[in-house]
This record gives sequence, C-alpha cells and structure tokens, in this order.
Amino acid sequence: MTRILVADHDEDIRKEIKHHLTLSGYRVLEASAGQEALEMLQKHQVALLLLESSLPDMEGLEMLRKMHVRGDEVGSIMITDTLDSKLVAECMQHGL
Repeated sequence: MTRILVADHDEDIRKEIKHHLTLSGYRVLEASAGQEALEMLQKHQVALLLLESSLPDMEGLEMLRKMHVRGDEVGSIMITDTLDSKLVAECMQHGL
C-alpha cells in the first residue's frame, strides 16, 4: 500500500487530509513538526510528502534542503495558506 506523509502543525488539517487519502486507499503517516517528519522518512518508505510551508521547528524549504542533503528522494507538495511570491520562486527552484 502506498504511504503518504502529511507534515502540518494543525492536527485538524492532518486528520482531514488523512481521512480523504485513506478513503482513496492510501496509508497515511502524520507529523506535526519537521524533525518528526524527517525521522519518519528515515523509518518508512514514503511515496509522497505533503509539507506545510512553515512548521513549528523549521520552514518547509529548510526541511526539503535537509532531505536533499540526506539523499531522500520523495515527491513533495508544499501546502501553504498564504500567497508569497518569494516562497513560490524558491519552491520552483527546488522543483516543487
């Protein structure tokens, strides 16, 4: 079964996303912070990361950079509630 990791500080958002993805047949892991998500990526094979742009302990882009340094190859989608042109440009530079 395909695993998706949802990294978002808001438990309600994580639960809502998990509910819909589980109904679609995916196995969903949850993390409320960047370090927790990085640890899960080391322990579990994950096909997709849904990543909040600003987690309590690190920014989403910082987490992506750490993943890149470690050699983690996981498709990623950045989730944000604001339209920030600088963030969009940085995400595009990282292939998001």
